[in-house]
Amino acid sequence: MKAQVLLPKIFNFSFTYNTNNLSLKIGDLVEVPFGKRTEIGVVWKHENKELKNIKIKNINKKIEKYSINKSLVDFIDWFSTYNMVSPGLALKMAIGNKNNYIKKLQKNTNLITSKKKLLNI
Repeated sequence: MKAQVLLPKIFNFSFTYNTNNLSLKIGDLVEVPFGKRTEIGVVWKHENKELKNIKIKNINKKIEKYSINKSLVDFIDWFSTYNMVSPGLALKMAIGNKNNYIKKLQKNTNLITSKKKLLNI
């Protein structure tokens, strides 16, 4: 199965990725390969596009604790149209960049490990 993923970059369109049998819905945050890096993107509204003969990459993983709701997705679409900016830049304004989520995930992991050390688990 395929999913459309919008990246918080200057692009005016979403990218198609294979879901790898992940249970995804619109607004879920996912980690995807993009060029030589991995990026954080949002599962976006499904667009019926004619796919050419290109290799479609797989979604690496779903970020479990974070997602945006449907009303924010609709607002980002409206905001980008009203202000004549790309949806990717409007998404970047709304969620920030990849470093925000990496810091939050590391902070939660460090908090859990420090609590385990305190409790001697």
